Amino acid sequence: MKKVIDFNKEPLGLYTEEQIKKNFDNPKIATTNVGPEIVKDGERKVLMLPFKKGKHGKEDKASWIMKLDKSYETIYCQYKVKFENGFDWKLGGKLPGFGGGDKPAGGRHSDKGFTSRIMWREKGTMHQYVYHPKDEAHYGTGFWWHNMMSKKMERLKFIPGKWHTIKMKIKMHNNWEDPGYIVCWLDGKLALRQDVKLRAKNSKEYGIELFLFTVFFGGAEERFAPDKDSKIYFDDFIISDKEI
Repeated sequence: MKKVIDFNKEPLGLYTEEQIKKNFDNPKIATTNVGPEIVKDGERKVLMLPFKKGKHGKEDKASWIMKLDKSYETIYCQYKVKFENGFDWKLGGKLPGFGGGDKPAGGRHSDKGFTSRIMWREKGTMHQYVYHPKDEAHYGTGFWWHNMMSKKMERLKFIPGKWHTIKMKIKMHNNWEDPGYIVCWLDGKLALRQDVKLRAKNSKEYGIELFLFTVFFGGAEERFAPDKDSKIYFDDFIISDKEI
């Protein structure tokens, strides 16, 4: 399986639900109230999400869920993201990732599913935001992305105005001889390698089944809302069961 999505053939202007359904294999659309647009960036067309000052969570969000063609044990995705110059990071927000089973999120925990998304945090730092059966956090568990090539292991940061390439690999846990893990790269450099059990012991009721395009500021609390209008750009999505 290999799914490639770009926006070069889309007309400029509002990115409609009809276009989303065409490009993302008829996903379940939760909301597009952020008002997604197709805009020019140099010679290419890209997806832009214009977040509004003082809004957060479901008030101002792009969220659709693409069901994969089957349940996978291992999956990869890659996409490009750019935060505009002067972007207001505030306390953080969500970026796309994967899920399976009943896809726990929003403070709802479950031993019948998982989600693994990326989250930007204060000052542009980032971590992997994971709900899994062993999760003991009030919300999801965050695994920070670091500069794995540095002895100091500094936390990585997005740079406003720069296109970054995010890549993620997820492998499901089966047993102690076949453990599960998440691996992430930023701009081709290793940023995270985390062992994690994404399903309950001896359970194969679900695998990696969903691509979650969920982008918003939050956190559920108002303090996550940006102090000014802030834009995020996306392009060149690849979802594959083989190495990208």
